[in-house]
Amino acid sequence: MSNRKLVTLRTIKELKPIIDADNIELARIDGWQCVVKKGEFEVGDLGLYFEVDSLLPQDDRWAFLEKYKWRVKTIRLRGVVSQGLLLPLDILTESEKEGLVEFAKDTLNGSIIDLAKERIDLSDLFGVEKYEHPDKYNDSNDTRGGFPAFLHKTDQERIQNLVDEYETDFKFHPYEITEKLEGTSITIYYNSFIDEFGVCSRNVQKSRSNHPIWNIVDEMEYEERLREYGKPIALQGELIGEGIQSNVYGLDGHEFRIFDVWDIQKHEYIIPMKRFVILLDLFGDGKIVEKNHVPILAYNSIGKTDTVDDLLELAEGKSEIKNDIEREGLVFKSMGNPDISFKVINNNYLLGK
Repeated sequence: MSNRKLVTLRTIKELKPIIDADNIELARIDGWQCVVKKGEFEVGDLGLYFEVDSLLPQDDRWAFLEKYKWRVKTIRLRGVVSQGLLLPLDILTESEKEGLVEFAKDTLNGSIIDLAKERIDLSDLFGVEKYEHPDKYNDSNDTRGGFPAFLHKTDQERIQNLVDEYETDFKFHPYEITEKLEGTSITIYYNSFIDEFGVCSRNVQKSRSNHPIWNIVDEMEYEERLREYGKPIALQGELIGEGIQSNVYGLDGHEFRIFDVWDIQKHEYIIPMKRFVILLDLFGDGKIVEKNHVPILAYNSIGKTDTVDDLLELAEGKSEIKNDIEREGLVFKSMGNPDISFKVINNNYLLGK
């Protein structure tokens, strides 16, 4: 189950013409921009927004998505990038409108306008799921149990959904900026309170199997290192390589690149510099830490005048692991506040997919 809010009500902030386009225009909602039919919206209207990677049920109302196998993608139309699907509320059936009103009452004791203000996820109401890239190592037979409650699932919010927070607070923080890798999320933990070592995928705990993460666990002696360290922590990172996300980096074998350390006792993430102290304690060698960490690109390179559009431009570029492909994007983590982080996806990468 994704933590992303795939379907939400959004307010149209701006409408802009598209050069040489008579029937379409560009709508701005928060940090997103979508191509819409001209005249469908006015500034201030509410629209039903399906975020990128929404997997919609088959319906004649959005039959144009059939060629994309009902998946919402980032596309380019008439030279402009369109991210997501924005539809007017009059596309809804009467029963769907009534369902929205009832949902607003039950959820917020309010109106559908409140659903937009609070950006409540409506995925279940419309039968929308998150698209997941096929992974040959996702085998339900190696599931040991659910994702432990003492851990935290990795799921950074996109900057386009954090425009207000960014303008009023986030832009004033110093950041560690790392490359976002295209792979599958893995958590390796040792909970010293219950003397338990474990490995998790994004949503479940894994038993020992032919999953490649176990080869890395054994090769790097993760269980021995974490037990010797003795404190309740979890290492979270991206598993990349053969059979995972088309192996875009062209690796022989697999790598596990750490991007976070979770403090099980405090139930919070370790800030970047302290993370490195812990990793140095675990590995005893800075070169080993660097090799097993996601690429770090910069520290504190956000200017107080930088906009969300500036960050989207900054995210463009080639991967540090394979410099002839577009990187997936960047992840920003506050150097001092473990609760502040976000991701910025490279639009060129999205268009390439």
